[in-house]
Amino acid sequence: MLGELSRVVADNVRLICARRRISQVDLAAVLGMSKMSVSDRFRYITPWTLDDLALIREYLDVPVAVLLGEALSMGGETDHAGPLLVSETRKGGRRGPGPMGQTLPLVNFSEAG
Repeated sequence: MLGELSRVVADNVRLICARRRISQVDLAAVLGMSKMSVSDRFRYITPWTLDDLALIREYLDVPVAVLLGEALSMGGETDHAGPLLVSETRKGGRRGPGPMGQTLPLVNFSEAG
C-alpha cells in the first residue's frame, strides 16, 4: 500500500488528465511506459517516480506543487483535515466531485506555483 503523498500524487495526476481528457494511453506514450504501468500508478499499486513527475509536469504544464498537493506547496499547513487535492469550483461556488464522489478541496492554480 502506498503512502498518503503517493496517493495524493496519483489522485492529482488522474484528476488533471480526466479534466483535459488525456487518456492513460496518451500519458503512457509521453512517459515511455505501458498503459498498464500508468493504470498501476492510478490504482495505488506503483508510486510515481520523480522522473515521472518531471515529465508529467512538463506535459501537463502545471507546477510540481500542484501534483504533490497544496499541503506541500503551502508548507504543510492546512485549515482542514485530509490531503489537499486538485478541484475546481462550479457555478454557485460548489466544488466538483472527486473520483469516488467525494468533494475535494480547492487548489488555486495561480498560487500553487
